Amino acid sequence: MAKNSDAKRPLLISIIGYLYMLGALIFLLVGILFFLGMGEGSLILDGMPVDISEFMALAGGSMIVAAIVFFIVGKAFLDGWTIAWYLGIILQALTLVGGIITFPAGLVPAVISAIILYYLFRPAVKAFFKV
Repeated sequence: MAKNSDAKRPLLISIIGYLYMLGALIFLLVGILFFLGMGEGSLILDGMPVDISEFMALAGGSMIVAAIVFFIVGKAFLDGWTIAWYLGIILQALTLVGGIITFPAGLVPAVISAIILYYLFRPAVKAFFKV
C-alpha cells in the first residue's frame, strides 16, 4: 500500500492515528501484564481457582492481537492508506455499538466514536484517504 502524499494530512487524522498507536501500546502492556500475572505464586492468582489462568492467557493473547491491529490502523491513518478509512469506520462503528449496549457506562466512548465517524465522512478527510 502506497503512502498518500498527494493530499495534506488533516490535523485530526494525525491525532486519531497517534491515539490508535497509544491504544496499541496500552493493549500491549496490559497483555504482557496478564501473561506475567499467570505464574506460580503470582499475587494476582493467589487464592484464585486454577481455571482463571486459562482466562488470563486468552485475555492476554487477545490484548496483544488488539495491540497489533491498533498499531497497524494508526500507522495506516498517518500514511493515508485507503484501507485505513474503512478500518476506522469499522472500529468506530463497533465502539459505538458497544457503547450503546453498555449504556450508561459506555456513553462517553459512544459519543467520541460518533464524532469520529462523522469526521471520517467529511469531504477533506475522504479526499485524503482517496475514498
